[in-house]
Amino acid sequence: MANLGSEFMRVVSAYEKKDALLLSQSVARASGIIDKLLLNKKSDSEEKEVLILRDVLKSFSDNVDNNAFAKKSDIESYFNPFALRMLIQ
Repeated sequence: MANLGSEFMRVVSAYEKKDALLLSQSVARASGIIDKLLLNKKSDSEEKEVLILRDVLKSFSDNVDNNAFAKKSDIESYFNPFALRMLIQ
């Protein structure tokens, strides 16, 4: 999840800069991570959570000129615990 969080932050950054190429590349990498998470899901609740993340990702890629339905602060708040856990290990 920490890797997905890093990629999501790249997505958000590209979205804010309106950099379509970087956004497309970051979305592709994040989508690949999401696909792997779905293949290796451990529970139905985990699958639901990853599917929500996929919808959030899609909102950034589909709305370059509009507002995605998650803010940068929301993304950071969600993924920060995963990143911190990686630092502790």
